[in-house]
Amino acid sequence: MTNKKILVIGASGFFGSYISEKLCDLYDNKDITIVGRKSKIWHSKIIKQKIQNLNLLKYDFSKFKKFDCVIHCAGLHSEKNKTWNDFYNANALITKKILDNISFKKLIYISTLSVLSNNKNYKDFPDPSNIYGL
Repeated sequence: MTNKKILVIGASGFFGSYISEKLCDLYDNKDITIVGRKSKIWHSKIIKQKIQNLNLLKYDFSKFKKFDCVIHCAGLHSEKNKTWNDFYNANALITKKILDNISFKKLIYISTLSVLSNNKNYKDFPDPSNIYGL
């Protein structure tokens, strides 16, 4: 895996920062690109050094070229004063931009249990229990 090019999208979040840090520890971190919305005070030194802070809705993803693996864990969640459109743009449109514009061999998509229904009859089918699970 040391020669694989990896892109982590959502590296400023809980899962993304942990995944990014572990990948940089385990492999040659020059081949690991990490992006997120903003660096946070609790991020490790390697995350603070490597993270590219981008507005994912406005960014031209075609600039990213080719990757062996894209790990997509970016998403908007339970933030106050957010609308359905805010969640749709952040959680659905960014995913579409990734699929349409980045060349990759493997995609790992990390989501949330909120995409599943609270209804026991539909527990295994997409039926968002809230707008975060969109």
